[in-house]
Amino acid sequence: MKIIDKSTYKLPEEIQNILLIQLGDIGDVVWTTPSIGAVKNSIPGSKVSVMVKEGFGGLLEADPSIERIFEVKQYRGNIFSQAVGQLSFFKRHQGSAL
Repeated sequence: MKIIDKSTYKLPEEIQNILLIQLGDIGDVVWTTPSIGAVKNSIPGSKVSVMVKEGFGGLLEADPSIERIFEVKQYRGNIFSQAVGQLSFFKRHQGSAL
């Protein structure tokens, strides 16, 4: 096992946009909030966005360390129809802070 800390690893300085993905349920989103602030503090000047399941974005709206919140709709059906739904989400947000 390798431990990564500031003395052994340095993030590239050109990192500006960070997307954190938390597609768990409501409790998982709540427990993630300290990590969001830690990421923002670790990379000053970065813009942190968070992707959560539809309906959970409101839990994070007041967090000043979050630049943008993306809510992902859960698509029903077979794997093909789910993939089409998710691809349409990314196409709609192409070029944004994702």
